[in-house]
Amino acid sequence: MKTPKYPVTAEHVVNRSRFIGFLSRAESEIEASAFLDKIRADYPDATHHVYAYVLGDNKETQKASDDGEPVRTAGFPVLDVLNKNDVTDAIIVVVRYFGGIKLGSGGLIRAYSATTRKLLEIAEYAYKTPIEDYILHIGYAYTKPVERYLNSHAICIKTEYGEKITYRFSLANGKSDEITALFADMTNGEATLETAATRNVYL
Repeated sequence: MKTPKYPVTAEHVVNRSRFIGFLSRAESEIEASAFLDKIRADYPDATHHVYAYVLGDNKETQKASDDGEPVRTAGFPVLDVLNKNDVTDAIIVVVRYFGGIKLGSGGLIRAYSATTRKLLEIAEYAYKTPIEDYILHIGYAYTKPVERYLNSHAICIKTEYGEKITYRFSLANGKSDEITALFADMTNGEATLETAATRNVYL
């Protein structure tokens, strides 16, 4: 699964109707609603504010709105393109300025789908990756090799000083047995390593 790293904007024009699309990461319905409210506030005179979002590791939360367009000609096509591209934790809002020429159901579906595809084509993505959280205790004599490794490979390093040094850090796709053996080798077997948790994050 992937999610957009940064908000992006794209425009599509059909028979003088302007479709301006906005894509953003949203990891909760609260974030999705806040983004929708911002676009509505920024484009209060738009004819329609169509949106769709997909949330969750398994895309378990999905919602779409046609916002006054004929049923399933606007929000659903946006949602369909999101799903076909395996994008989650994301919201798309497409504002339309009516150009005076009716597009018909097929034309609307194509226009909203095309705007969504443009957004997804220009977006940069982060990908869901399993990481493991660790707690490592070592003696002060072994800080240099351990810190060299952590600075090159670890995520979110926190250091605590006491009788021994404690490092709290995360590794992507770490294997506990291999990591334990690695630190044991660096510290002549004196390192104590605990696995705190496994979770999925975007990297």
